[in-house]
Amino acid sequence: MEQSQFRERFRCGEIISEEEKILFYELRYQEYVVGKEWEPPNPAGMETDCLDQFSYCFGCFNRENNLLVAAARLI
Repeated sequence: MEQSQFRERFRCGEIISEEEKILFYELRYQEYVVGKEWEPPNPAGMETDCLDQFSYCFGCFNRENNLLVAAARLI
């Protein structure tokens, strides 16, 4: 995929809004709780920890449906 095609389909950058943070925590839940079973399930359906307050989160969102398709956290 060409860089221009990528930019047309995806929006990438720092996750700042509360709405985007929730999507980020839900994606982490799917990976670490549902997928890898590293953490116990919780009713909120979000994976968070004490390091979130010190972290910078980045995400890549599909522009069509605002689905978070990739994410990274720098602590």
